Amino acid sequence: MARDAQSAGVDQELVVYFDRRFSELAQELKRDLGQELKRELGEELRRDLAELGTELKRDLGQELKRELGEELRRDLAELGTELKRDLAHELKRELGEDLGARITASAAETRRHFDVVSERLMDKIQLVGEGVIGVDQKLDRFRAEVADEFRRVDRRLLRLEGRVLG
Repeated sequence: MARDAQSAGVDQELVVYFDRRFSELAQELKRDLGQELKRELGEELRRDLAELGTELKRDLGQELKRELGEELRRDLAELGTELKRDLAHELKRELGEDLGARITASAAETRRHFDVVSERLMDKIQLVGEGVIGVDQKLDRFRAEVADEFRRVDRRLLRLEGRVLG
């Protein structure tokens, strides 16, 4: 039995030693596995986060571009429409003012030209009138001369008739 007692004591020591050794091994394993797991998970997590960040940036960038693009297109279309309307209004106003000024200037120039032409025509009409008066006076003098001549011819003709008949 002494052997059995000794064997039981050795077995007990062995059990304690193995328990302690398993415990140390378990702690080392936990520590090493924990560190390895942390390192691997950390690296994997960093990669995943980097990929996620890249993907998120890309998706957000595309979404932002799309939304901003649509909004920018709408704003530009509205701005273009407003600009066209304002430009058309301004052009109409300026052209109206310019056309009005040109018409006024043209009317004044036409009026001056008409006044000059009418004055020249009045002068010519006056000359024609004076010419007609001169012709009338000449005609009156000619009538008087012709009437005188006809009277003389009439007297001669009467004398000749009187001589021939009588």
